[in-house]
Amino acid sequence: YPPVIEMIMPSAADARGDSLEITGREFGERISKVEIAMDDIICQDASLTFRTHGSEQIALLQCDTQQTVVGERNFTANVAGQVATWDNGLYGSFSFACKNNHYGAHGEYCVECQRERKSSENYVTKCDGSKDPIAMKGWFYEPLSLNTDTGQVLCHPLRKPMPVDRDF
Repeated sequence: YPPVIEMIMPSAADARGDSLEITGREFGERISKVEIAMDDIICQDASLTFRTHGSEQIALLQCDTQQTVVGERNFTANVAGQVATWDNGLYGSFSFACKNNHYGAHGEYCVECQRERKSSENYVTKCDGSKDPIAMKGWFYEPLSLNTDTGQVLCHPLRKPMPVDRDF
């Protein structure tokens, strides 16, 4: 039987890099070569391991992702020469998102939320993953720069250029 992916943890991985754990069936009974990809992103240090659960050995795939842009991905695992594909329609999509005081929209890299200039510990914005940050009470954003040649607002270099008429 071909391998079947039943669960990917986390289902929304941190786009700054994350460790994944994949469970399923028919991964094999011996350690073999494993390749895991999310579209064009190859997961590093992919391996097949076994975990004891009661009296059974459960096969488990593990790997580490690298920094990438936010968004959904197709997920495939090649185990011992056989390919398993994550079914987005059946199980829900696998995606990369910004976490832990970082933000970024679809197709962008994650950017850290703003902090006070005097203190590297205090955040001055609230971040919600894919949404733009919101200044906390008593704080405001620095004025945005405008590229007069292109008419685009200049943002953090990891973010996409935004049109001038963007709704803030």
